[in-house]
Amino acid sequence: MKHGPTEFCMGSSNLAGLDSLFLEDIPVKDPALRELRDLFVECTDICCPAEAWRTPLLSFGDVLLFDYSLFHRGGHNDSPDLRALIYNTYSRPWYKDPNFSMMDKEVHATESPLASFSETMQEMMRNVRLAIPNKIKPEDPNVLATIKLDDLEKLKQFRQRNNDFEEDYDYEDDDTFWEFVMSNVDVDIEGLEVCIRFTETETDCHPFDRGMDLTIATEAGTEVRVVAPDGREIKKITTEADQEQVIISSLNTKW
Repeated sequence: MKHGPTEFCMGSSNLAGLDSLFLEDIPVKDPALRELRDLFVECTDICCPAEAWRTPLLSFGDVLLFDYSLFHRGGHNDSPDLRALIYNTYSRPWYKDPNFSMMDKEVHATESPLASFSETMQEMMRNVRLAIPNKIKPEDPNVLATIKLDDLEKLKQFRQRNNDFEEDYDYEDDDTFWEFVMSNVDVDIEGLEVCIRFTETETDCHPFDRGMDLTIATEAGTEVRVVAPDGREIKKITTEADQEQVIISSLNTKW
């Protein structure tokens, strides 16, 4: 790709453990960076920020900051082919996009929505440029919409678990019973029920409408079925000791 002479410096909004450390103690994963780290300590802030030398610990929702240098080793980069989702200058002279910059507009400080921010922050917010790739392929593993989601039962914080015991029965004294919650997120079938099979001849059924949370107390090994009025089985589980919350949704059922 013909970008001309460029230099990028990437960091993350989630650089764990750096804020409270001295520069000399900044951890690096690559031993080769130790020399650069020591050089940075000597040169103070004339180099790329030390926080960006460490491989960032990225998580969903983090913002990546790219340091884009217009002038580098005597060259000049005028390529418009930049692929970062969000990039702005970072510890360098500002990269001002003439198609986006507001610096030429004279706005009185009291009239500007950015007036409450510092000058540095105003500069950044005025000149940040957004860009997206030209093509997004459906099979691209980096595109969130194409990633296969896990069953919602595996997402422990999808909903707050409710394990309060019933007042009329002390399950704490009976270690054969486990209380858990079944939640219907978006399965919208009129007459949907949860049926608990206690014995060969004894089955207890309860309405299970969309958006409902149903508290169930059973022995481990009990068969619990979610069934439609026509007898179709939407979901079946066999309870376990210390059963966790069960989430029923269009993502993990057969309807």
